[in-house]
Amino acid sequence: MAIDQDEEEQVEALKKWWDENGKSLVIGLVLGLGAVYGYREYEDSLYFQSQQASNAFEELRLLSESEEGKYQTAEIVARSEQLREQHATSAYADFAGLTMALAQINAGDAVAARATLESVVSVTSIPELKHMTQLRLARLLLGEGDLDAAIAYLDAVPETSFTSLRAELLGDIRRQQGDIEQARVAYITALAMAVDNQYVVLQMKLDDLGVVVSSPAGATE
Repeated sequence: MAIDQDEEEQVEALKKWWDENGKSLVIGLVLGLGAVYGYREYEDSLYFQSQQASNAFEELRLLSESEEGKYQTAEIVARSEQLREQHATSAYADFAGLTMALAQINAGDAVAARATLESVVSVTSIPELKHMTQLRLARLLLGEGDLDAAIAYLDAVPETSFTSLRAELLGDIRRQQGDIEQARVAYITALAMAVDNQYVVLQMKLDDLGVVVSSPAGATE
């Protein structure tokens, strides 16, 4: 079939456009497809890493909660450190740090536990987890008699976070400092938001201070 002049001009224009743009179009298409499939591979990789971290933490948790785990502090520490190193950006790394600190506390190594908890505070991106860890640090330091450091960590926790636990711990610190009145105030504050067994413990602490508060409706002993 004959090609008229207009068609020839169109063919020549198409050839010229291809020479100028065709190669870059193909390259862009290849790169675009590569980006799509590369992103899918990236997502698959993230999922695989998350599953690995989850499985590793579950094994760690089971060990730490087992009867045998009471005597395997070194193993718990080693597994925790490995998980934290291999999955540093995962929340499981933070929970592994808390698990490791608990094992160190149970083993009587308060110095190592403090260092572990401080490392969790410094790296976690989860505000609630950070606040909970700061409360654990305050509790640990109270037990070690370092009241100033305990207060410093407690002050770093917002009053709206873990309110009852924070108030109870403040009462414990004030009582240890000999400030009985402030201890009473803190315990009563904690008691107002306490539930179940926490209420019983707080009432016992207030009893020791000579304060009696009637049990709220719904509280169980």
